[in-house]
Amino acid sequence: TIEANGLQVVAPSLMTKPSSKVENQTYFEAAGYADPLELMRTTFAVKEISQTNPIIAESNRIQIVLQSTVELASSVKMTVSGLEGLMLPDGQVALTQSSDVLFCNQGGMPGYGDWQQTHSMLVLSVCNGIKMEAGRVYTFAFEFQNGQYVQDSPR
Repeated sequence: TIEANGLQVVAPSLMTKPSSKVENQTYFEAAGYADPLELMRTTFAVKEISQTNPIIAESNRIQIVLQSTVELASSVKMTVSGLEGLMLPDGQVALTQSSDVLFCNQGGMPGYGDWQQTHSMLVLSVCNGIKMEAGRVYTFAFEFQNGQYVQDSPR
């Protein structure tokens, strides 16, 4: 609210917040995050994982879809964990990305992540000089060979 008193009086009135605009809103304005003192937890608004083939001993592809609520600067490290049963040797994993190359491995190689078999996780970073935009959906995938035994999906 704003008002003025003195020689001239301006009656109290509500101030306009970015979320009340109708046109040309940014992701943050539309969600209300540009409004004063609107606080949010940093998170991935979208975080989906799927596979293309559930048959044992056949080729498979894991696809991951992400949308961050905040901009992630270059060299931010991310891990995709809980991939027990996925058998790949430790080291670089080629990533297929839906848009321009966004992710790099820990050595800075664009279009790759690092697989850590002992921890069943993929480690990747936002490439140097690139930012993961808030509100934008990013998709990447990698291929591997399914194991020899039936298993339930890890939680």
